[in-house]
Amino acid sequence: MNTAEQVTGFCRSPVETRKSSPTGSVASSQSQALLTPSRQLTDAEKLRKVVLELVDTERTYVKHLNNLLENYLEPLKKETFLSNAEINALFGNIQEIVAFQRQFLQNLDEALELEPDFNKFEHSSQFKNILFSVGSAFLYYVNHFKLYSSFCASHSKAQKVLHPNEGNQSLQEFLAARNPRQQHSSTLESYLIKPIQRILKYPLLLQQLRNLTDPQADEHQHLVGLKNVPAKT
Repeated sequence: MNTAEQVTGFCRSPVETRKSSPTGSVASSQSQALLTPSRQLTDAEKLRKVVLELVDTERTYVKHLNNLLENYLEPLKKETFLSNAEINALFGNIQEIVAFQRQFLQNLDEALELEPDFNKFEHSSQFKNILFSVGSAFLYYVNHFKLYSSFCASHSKAQKVLHPNEGNQSLQEFLAARNPRQQHSSTLESYLIKPIQRILKYPLLLQQLRNLTDPQADEHQHLVGLKNVPAKT
């Protein structure tokens, strides 16, 4: 999902977009080390890879959110070419989302820290505690995911500020100065899409975790209880 049109489509129909959105894959060097061309991954290695993907991509996401605040929101507040109403329309409730996601990332990091032998696990059953910790983090913050509904609702307003009928030259010059290399991934518009991309990713990662656990295991049932948690936004 890389265009404003696709994001707007998600805002209109999040369920359909979730079903059609690709899972993607961003694994850390730690998880990449598990891949060997000579054999298939064991179930334990697959499970570890998904857990690492969840945590690694969460860390990257929070980094992007911090960049959004530091490179765009805070500097814009010091300018005079946008009103407070326009800034609010542009960023919505992003500051609340950032505060939540920082805490959520801390919980995921702590879940890994509680298992010092995580990288040595050889059986899926050994992941029980960490999967319970991950699942509990989603359950604990279930209401915080609803913040994304408001963010999504404000997306069309943000587009009107970024692309007004009559161009805001001062805004365009500001945006160009904040992204001197003209990298698409560093544009304000790209950063504003990332929360939508992330909320779509959670159900897919949780589904992968469920698929890799024993259906009779307690941790599997715990993950089944999370089936609609991010979807409740």
